[in-house]
Amino acid sequence: MKAMRVNTHISNGNESDIVERSEHIDIHRVKLWAKVNLPEISHLREILLLEEDLLSVYEFLAKMNIWIKLIELEGHSLN
Repeated sequence: MKAMRVNTHISNGNESDIVERSEHIDIHRVKLWAKVNLPEISHLREILLLEEDLLSVYEFLAKMNIWIKLIELEGHSLN
């Protein structure tokens, strides 16, 4: 996977300074793996190919568990 892209935005609020930090993960290579290694009838393949290329870290972590379970349910390997 490519390195994370980090965007930092600092805003001054009335009560205190607020720092918002957004980190994203590029899943382009995961999508390429799905396109090459999963059959066209795979639900996981379709789900992965519909995803945006950049996901927030939190979104990626939440979805990764589901993707792994689908790999197991569909009988695929991660190789």
